[in-house]
Order: sequence, then structure tokens, then C-alpha cells
Amino acid sequence: MSRDASSGEVMDRMYLKNTLEQLQREKDAHGTKFGDNPVHAKCLPNFDTAIEKLQKELDKFNEDNPLPAQPAS
Repeated sequence: MSRDASSGEVMDRMYLKNTLEQLQREKDAHGTKFGDNPVHAKCLPNFDTAIEKLQKELDKFNEDNPLPAQPAS
């Protein structure tokens, strides 16, 4: 049984979504700036792992607590 998402749940979901987007931007910038530096060889896989975990959390959140239908404009 599913229930409507509360405003707190929507905020949590938006925070998670924004964090994922920011992490992806950081990964892209880091890869561009340090991609050829062997000291940073493990950075991009670490970004990928973090992004994957957060994406799974967001997917689970969306599955467990779907957003209410938005009225058509």
C-alpha cells in the first residue's frame, strides 16, 4: 500500500536528487581537471560508487513513496 508523499518526503527526495546532480557535476569537473593524474586514478570509480548508491536510494524512495499526480496545465 502506497501513501501520498508528505512535504518532508518531497524535500528529502529533492535534496537527494540535487545531491546526485551536484556529485555528477563534481565528477565531470574532477575527471576533466585530474583525469590524467595517476594520483587521482581511484577518484572517478569512487564518484561512480557514490552516485550509484545515491541513485539506488532515490529509486527506492520513488518506488516506496510516489509523488502525487500533478494537475495538467
